[in-house]
Amino acid sequence: GVHVFLLDPKTVAEYLQKKLAAAASTYALPGQKVQAAISIQGNMAAAVADALISHFKLDRKYVVVEQKKSKAGSRK
Repeated sequence: GVHVFLLDPKTVAEYLQKKLAAAASTYALPGQKVQAAISIQGNMAAAVADALISHFKLDRKYVVVEQKKSKAGSRK
């Protein structure tokens, strides 16, 4: 989570929502009271990574983009 880098998840979500023109929200992680995750609508992994590196100044080595495997039987 972005909290590890002393970033507020809500602030990051608001920035990404405006920057990417996509719905973005935060939600509590199961079993965690303090930590939150960010959810962004659409396939925005690369754009989010770019924003974390360029705007929030995170080192590239800490930003990992994982592609979800498509569901069996789904069209591409």
